[in-house]
Amino acid sequence: MGYPCWNEDAVTFYLNRKDVQDALHIPQEWRDSRKQWVDCNDPIYDQYHLTYTTTYDLFNYVLRYFEQPFRFLIYNGDVDTVCNYLGDAWLMRDVANFNIMASKPRVQWYFRNQSAGYSQNYQSQDKTKVIDVVTVKGAGHFVPNDRPGPSAQMITNFMFPQAQNGLVDYSDYSLVNPTPVPLPLVNPSNGNTETTTKSSATVSFFLAMLFVAGAAM
Repeated sequence: MGYPCWNEDAVTFYLNRKDVQDALHIPQEWRDSRKQWVDCNDPIYDQYHLTYTTTYDLFNYVLRYFEQPFRFLIYNGDVDTVCNYLGDAWLMRDVANFNIMASKPRVQWYFRNQSAGYSQNYQSQDKTKVIDVVTVKGAGHFVPNDRPGPSAQMITNFMFPQAQNGLVDYSDYSLVNPTPVPLPLVNPSNGNTETTTKSSATVSFFLAMLFVAGAAM
C-alpha cells in the first residue's frame, strides 16, 4: 500500500474507496447502509464490559489440560509503550512458577554481532511445555516493522530450533540471511510475474481480513 501500518487515516481512506470495496467484493447491502470502514469503533469500545484483565488463567488452563507438547513465544519491543515488556515478563514468570516450570538464566541474544535483546526460557518438568519470553531491542509496538531483521531471525529460530533440549539460540543466523537482497518483482529474463502475483494475493488477503475486522467493530 505504500503507507506505514500506523497511518490509520490512509488505511481508512483507502478501504472506503469504491474501487477497493469492489475488488474486495464487499456486499452491496452493507455499502448501501452508508457505513464506513473504521479501524476502531469507539461506541463498542466504550460500552464493552471487560471480563478478564489478565491472560493468567488462560495460560494456566492450557499448561494444565493440554496434553500434547507445545511451545510459546512471547515477545515485546523493549520500547513498546502499549504492551510493555516488563508486564509480560512478570506475567509469564508467575505462570511458570504456578505450573512449577524450571527457569533458565535470562540471556542476551544478538543480530549481526550486536545486542538484539534478551530471552528467558521456562520448561515444564517433562520438557513438553516451553515458554520463551523475548525482548527485541529498539522495537516499539510493531516489532517486525521496527526491527525486521532481528524479528525474522527470532521467529525463524523459534519455529525451527536447532537444539533438542527446549532451548533456542536466538543469535543463530544459520537459517536466515542477515543481509538479504530483495528479489525483483518481475524476472526480466522471461517476464515471469509469479512473485508479483503472490505478493498481490497476499496483500489482497490481508486487506480483506482488515476490512472484515474493521467493519465488524
